[in-house]
Amino acid sequence: MTPIADLRLQLLRRGAKRKSAVHVTIGAPQPDGNDWCCPIRLKGLVDSKERRIFGVDSWQAIILALRLTEAMLKNEIRNGGTLFYLGAETSIAKLFATRVRG
Repeated sequence: MTPIADLRLQLLRRGAKRKSAVHVTIGAPQPDGNDWCCPIRLKGLVDSKERRIFGVDSWQAIILALRLTEAMLKNEIRNGGTLFYLGAETSIAKLFATRVRG
């Protein structure tokens, strides 16, 4: 996987005394037959195996990879977890902000 984005978080799960590391890596989209795939790895969540997210083009593949990452992190929050970015508590909304201030 050729990483194009790398995110390091900490996760404090409900009932845990210590935070655990979460490392999200998104790879460059690449052609796969008539489709494209975007590899991602989410160490510290369900497992650390690389997943390949498919789309009809490179744009869709990377958007779907980001949405899967967002959904998996949201699931941790729903289960009582708290996310930390650069040492401070953060939210899914902040990590996946869609508004740009101009």
